[in-house]
Amino acid sequence: MNMSAALDIAIGLVLMYLVLSLFCTTINESIANLLSLRANTLKAAIQQLIDDPNLKTLFDNHGLIDGSKVASTAGAQKTTPPGSPSPAAYPSYLSGQTVAMALIGCLGDQSKTIPVFADVETAVGNLAVNSNIKDALAACVAQAQGDILQLRDAIASWFDNSMDRLSGAYKRYLQWISVAVGLVIACAFNADTLQVAKSLWNSPAASAAIAQSASTISQTENGIIAAPDNCVSPGDSSPFKKNAQTLCALESELQPLPIGWTAPLPRGADWIWKILGLILTTVALTLGAPFWFDLLKQFVNIRGAGPKPDTARTS
Repeated sequence: MNMSAALDIAIGLVLMYLVLSLFCTTINESIANLLSLRANTLKAAIQQLIDDPNLKTLFDNHGLIDGSKVASTAGAQKTTPPGSPSPAAYPSYLSGQTVAMALIGCLGDQSKTIPVFADVETAVGNLAVNSNIKDALAACVAQAQGDILQLRDAIASWFDNSMDRLSGAYKRYLQWISVAVGLVIACAFNADTLQVAKSLWNSPAASAAIAQSASTISQTENGIIAAPDNCVSPGDSSPFKKNAQTLCALESELQPLPIGWTAPLPRGADWIWKILGLILTTVALTLGAPFWFDLLKQFVNIRGAGPKPDTARTS
């Protein structure tokens, strides 16, 4: 097999990984939205950071925080009585400045419009002993040296640093979800890397056609072609309409690829190769769609360039 045919096989595999990675990303987004994953993760983190029950109740009901909750629920009205925590869902993101101003407002004298540093310092000293929030705020008070603005910035910096660590944990959590979703997708589509490579090897015409299709996809903005008109009904107002259209468009991109379950099924030791092929696909999907999209464009450019012409020899 010549180099051009081998490149077509590589493009076919990369195209499969790209499309299935986009499938994986779209499904992950749907799961995250359905479970309010980011908002619930933020809520759990704040629960651990602000571990003083009284301060946590005041924080949840502070106008800056409660307003963010209402905004995240599209303006849902608050029906709880005054003084009780709002049941509204946490937003997906809170800035350090917002959290800092809310905490200072909760710790200051409620009868005063503008918080005074001395009041905040006294309130921090009265927090529950051995609480995480008392230690953190006490360090911020010491750093501020009597300046309320420096105290705000110190608290904001502390919160942002905590959220940076949370972001890393959240990404690792999503990575595990991606592995599970990727395995399900690989099995559902029978996206067996070894079998696909073998099929393309045995059918040079099919691999060349797939490579040509990949050339069109590589010229799109994100690897997704326009969704067919029959993907989603015009009157569909589902919040997942966009994801449904994306999935439908991706399904059309999968059509030329030699994947899918067809009889007969593997027997005996052939299942070992089947499982290995599916695992290879799952591992590839964890690299993410951007990686495969960039690689596809590089392979397509190499294929489009063709063999380097021989330079004329001078006598």
